Amino acid sequence: MRNVILISHGKLSEGMAHSAQMVAGEKSSLSWYGLMPGELVEDLIGKVRAQVEKDPDNQYLIISDVFGGSVCNGSVTLQDLPNVKLATGMNLLLVIQLLFSDEEMTDEEFESAVQASIETVRVLPRITGCDADGAEDFF
Repeated sequence: MRNVILISHGKLSEGMAHSAQMVAGEKSSLSWYGLMPGELVEDLIGKVRAQVEKDPDNQYLIISDVFGGSVCNGSVTLQDLPNVKLATGMNLLLVIQLLFSDEEMTDEEFESAVQASIETVRVLPRITGCDADGAEDFF
């Protein structure tokens, strides 16, 4: 079974989890942890490690908020666990994609899901009118 853990600074991971479940439905395979002011990243990562180590027969996809941030950097230490895959740059599309199946993902499938979510990040063109032609060009 595949499990998803969201980790972030503050309450971003909690909000992301709630938003994703609005689309994908409640998921017992989803959990989240947030690093709050005054807390140590080592303690947060310790909680994640404890959760994963209790369940070594299932896969854990761990998604952090920001590449190079303390939460992401701390999560790298979880790579010694064979049932863990890591990604960073959390966004709603990625989380939703990961929640739509309980099947374990290969490295290639995980990479593909991350890549697909990256491709949806873009600057929107300025639309100056509300005519139907402009809206069709936009989409």
